[in-house]
Amino acid sequence: MKSLIAPISSLLGGVALLLLGHGLLNTLLTLRGVAEGYSTGMVGLLMSGYFAGFLIGTWLAPSLIRRIGISAPSPSTPRSPRPPYCCT
Repeated sequence: MKSLIAPISSLLGGVALLLLGHGLLNTLLTLRGVAEGYSTGMVGLLMSGYFAGFLIGTWLAPSLIRRIGISAPSPSTPRSPRPPYCCT
């Protein structure tokens, strides 16, 4: 069993961290909404809207990617000039 999990352990660890972060963010948003004085119904509506955005994004993303394309920079892509670190 260990020989099956070892090659994908970094992938599983990354997914675990993403799920943990997402769960903590949802908890934080809910607690912050209550602390700011929103009613529980309003907090529920806000969190429902948050997940509705995910649902709408899954419907819109494929058509946007087909229309715009994936623009990941490659090593052959020319670099744009960097701004100076200090503006004096």
